[in-house]
Amino acid sequence: QTPLAVCRNRLEMLVDDAHALTGEQLGEIAKVQRTLDYLVRLNRSLLLLSKIENGQFPETEQVDFNALVGRTAEDMSEIYAGRGMRLSLREEGRLAARMNSSLGASLVTNLLKNAYVHGDKGGTVSVTVAPHELRVCNSGGGGALDAEHIFERFYQGTKKEGSTGLGLSIVEAVCRLYGLRVGYSYINRCHCFTVHFPK
Repeated sequence: QTPLAVCRNRLEMLVDDAHALTGEQLGEIAKVQRTLDYLVRLNRSLLLLSKIENGQFPETEQVDFNALVGRTAEDMSEIYAGRGMRLSLREEGRLAARMNSSLGASLVTNLLKNAYVHGDKGGTVSVTVAPHELRVCNSGGGGALDAEHIFERFYQGTKKEGSTGLGLSIVEAVCRLYGLRVGYSYINRCHCFTVHFPK
């Protein structure tokens, strides 16, 4: 992270001295800043994946997914609204599991971010919390994704701006760590990701 932070700081210093730069040069700096932002996100995601795979999250507690999903949905509501997307949350019972709380949050956040990034503008996202299941569905044309490869690192049906291609890999890694099962289906023009918790 440090070399990336140094690069960002140097670019910010250049922008602060904007009177010495042309509009074209400022535009190029903005492009480099966007690329650096992407690299920072990519680096964080790869570090998280590495830590999950190396078992570096030993602390566990009972995670209340009803509360966690509710908070995450509320936090993301403005982001969804920016693309005219509607988010609905349905609770069919209580869902809790013993796991690292930050990995539980990562699981939920990555599913909801994936639905935002790959969902239709002006479309819908429905989240269902049930006693042994968490399901996130988003409207999306273009047909089904490749269920064989969708959880692989950097696999993307269509490259989307703001996506590192690692969100679903993180979801799958968290599920594998705790013996959960995640599946994908395409029903009625909706992409659905379902995490199954042991009964």
